[in-house]
Amino acid sequence: MPVMLAKTYAALKAAGAPEEAAQAAAEELADYEARIAAADHRLVAIDGRFVAVEGRLAAIDDRLATVEGRLAAVDGRLVAVEGHLAAIDGRLTGFIGEVNARFADVAARFADVNARFADVASRFTLLTWGVGINLALTIAILGVLLRHG
Repeated sequence: MPVMLAKTYAALKAAGAPEEAAQAAAEELADYEARIAAADHRLVAIDGRFVAVEGRLAAIDDRLATVEGRLAAVDGRLVAVEGHLAAIDGRLTGFIGEVNARFADVAARFADVNARFADVASRFTLLTWGVGINLALTIAILGVLLRHG
């Protein structure tokens, strides 16, 4: 037997509606009321799901806030590391400048030593020539003395 609204059926009968029309109208209204109740039940379920989603979103927001805090701490540490690296870079630049200055000094000293060796070599060549000339003159003089003598 189909469901119908008793008060609606009684009101339609009191208004003079025929039996079948009053019964059909009451059943149709009962069907709509059932549909509205089912939709209302679904809306309550959807509302429950939205509440659950909102709870999850709140938890995600809390986690994101924690992650952002950690990232800010990491960022602060990175800034400190960058500062330390800049200081090390400055020290290394100074050290490299000092090493380059020392190498330039060593190169100047080697140039001075090379100049001195060149001077010694030229003096040695001059001395060799002098000894050779002296030896040649001595031999010539001995030769002349030995022939005339």
